[in-house]
Amino acid sequence: MSARHRAYTPCYSASALTFSRSISLSSKIHAATVQMKPIGIQKGMSSLFKAHRFSLFSAAPIMRVASACAPVASSTRHQSSSRSADKAGDSKNEDLETMFLMLSGSMKPQTVKINRSKRFLVCLEQTMDVLEHELAKEVPGIFRVLNDRGLPEIRWNTAQEQQIFDFLRSHEFGTVDKSFVYQGAFALGVKRVKFLSLFSLCFTSFGGPLLVIGDASASAMQWGMAAAIVIFGASTTGLLHLITSPYVLRLKRLADKSFEAETPLLTGGIRTTRFFAEDVQISSMPFATFKAKGHNFYVHKELFIGDEGREMLCDLVGVKAMSEMYEDLIQKNPDDLDAMYQYGMFLWKHLKDTEAAEVIIVAGGNKEAIKGGRKEGERKKLVIGKMENVVLTALLELKKEKNAPN
Repeated sequence: MSARHRAYTPCYSASALTFSRSISLSSKIHAATVQMKPIGIQKGMSSLFKAHRFSLFSAAPIMRVASACAPVASSTRHQSSSRSADKAGDSKNEDLETMFLMLSGSMKPQTVKINRSKRFLVCLEQTMDVLEHELAKEVPGIFRVLNDRGLPEIRWNTAQEQQIFDFLRSHEFGTVDKSFVYQGAFALGVKRVKFLSLFSLCFTSFGGPLLVIGDASASAMQWGMAAAIVIFGASTTGLLHLITSPYVLRLKRLADKSFEAETPLLTGGIRTTRFFAEDVQISSMPFATFKAKGHNFYVHKELFIGDEGREMLCDLVGVKAMSEMYEDLIQKNPDDLDAMYQYGMFLWKHLKDTEAAEVIIVAGGNKEAIKGGRKEGERKKLVIGKMENVVLTALLELKKEKNAPN
């Protein structure tokens, strides 16, 4: 080996040794970076370099690289924990059961998600307000909280579980939608008049005193006039509430065979009353059809149509009252084919009087009456034509039932 080669050999050997030590140290730095927390990265790296007898000057560049890698490792751990939390949240959402409830004051079903195992339900805030109000009446002791996502939840304990499920089952859209739902003929008009009355009450209550408060020379007659304005506004609002408070805006039968009636409040809101057929009593008050749970109710009896509607009215007012109602309708208007048909169906379906039912239904489907009605206008023609088909179908069913062997 020449002198030139011998001169470069130590340098080559020293470079190879430094390179091998650097590789070994970098692998240990990588392991330490993954295992150590970001807060203690400087302390851990200093102890590592001291163990390998490196000077602080030579270790500084590697320490800066490791410090730069620490946030990446922390971000990786954070993303991993976030994915774990999302998976836990997804597993929590998988336990949620979607239900559609018909609540008071709403014409459309409301979406509610319930977790039966963890005993809570979630929905929109507007729906939550109505649901919490109705649930508190049936199941006292429920409480409302906010979950991790800021959504309101209703929670309950184990003792209230069965009551909660009964309430949800009775208000479920699939159960309620299949039954007959009574709608008051003047429901919308009553609501508008109530709001107008409240506006007039506020106007007279504030406007009357303002006429004389700013006038220091107001006489006793002017003060009396202001008081009369306030009294007039309050009395008209009170009288209107007395007349309209029994008016049933909406009435339906729930799955547990109970009734749910909606009536207007003085403030323009809706009062919901639940009662059973055993709670119904005859009311002697004017503007009232029946009484239940200490409240009077007024319904349009002629609007209870169909088998379910007639059955509901039978439970509310009784068979005798229904017979008298149909007889009065026919006496007032002998040409009312719809009343005749409804009376015949009532005799057939509820009183099981097939002979009388056939006579009434035949009278309701009288061809001469139908032909005479068609001359009065196209609108009545359509109604009578539909009535003719319904009557003929009912007659066929009635004859089949009469001819069927007992």
